[in-house]
Amino acid sequence: MIARLYTPSTVGLFDARRRRKRGEQVQGSSAPSALTGDELFDLELLRQAVRYQHWVLSALGPRVRGRVLEVGAGLGNFTRWLSESADTVVALEPDPSMAGSIRELGLRNVEVLPSTLEELAGSERRFDCAVLINVLEHIDDDQSALRITYDSLEPGGCVGMLVPALSMLYGALDAAYGHRRRYSRLDVEHLLLAAGFRVSFARYFNPIGAIGWFLVGRVAGRGRLSPASIALSERIAVLVGRLLEGIGRPPFGQSVVAIGVHPGT
Repeated sequence: MIARLYTPSTVGLFDARRRRKRGEQVQGSSAPSALTGDELFDLELLRQAVRYQHWVLSALGPRVRGRVLEVGAGLGNFTRWLSESADTVVALEPDPSMAGSIRELGLRNVEVLPSTLEELAGSERRFDCAVLINVLEHIDDDQSALRITYDSLEPGGCVGMLVPALSMLYGALDAAYGHRRRYSRLDVEHLLLAAGFRVSFARYFNPIGAIGWFLVGRVAGRGRLSPASIALSERIAVLVGRLLEGIGRPPFGQSVVAIGVHPGT
């Protein structure tokens, strides 16, 4: 049984911790508490990382189109941009308040489903593409999650995913945000292959962000991002990262970005 997917895309970092504090069930954790003002601030803070969001979606490439399933849509930070390139988007977000935030965006081609990925298992609905951005790292059985995703796709469809990279970067930020693990590029390739996908590509992403994550989470031991760190990422990390991509694939990064293709029968 996989964990319930309450993680909301990029802001999913914060939601696993929030669920534990509310006493909702997260596999491997059941500590109760309540949502704090600081955590609401964190969730809203990442709305402002617009350049980063566009960079992530551009890295996933033109396959993200047609009927798109977004797993862990959160406040709709990526949903608003996915709706511009997709025919339709089904935004899977179990948290009622965050699902309501997506509805308030008024995106005409977006359907919000207050459900988990495991609740989608066995459904007859099929999609051309599924997007999982900062989701798998919160789940004990990430392999089962990818298999459910595989089964939700049409033959020839794809999954686009972003996960945190490199175990050496694991620090206070990861622990605070409920990360079970960080991944190598090979880890991601093996996960995709084991779930039945053909690997279109898997590569490291955002090397400047990796340095910042290490300094904040490992060296300084801080468990929170700040408006300054988001602004710095928008102004420097995205710009420099895009320039470096023009030279070649970076040997490390804050994340691994990947596309897996459903080969059909």
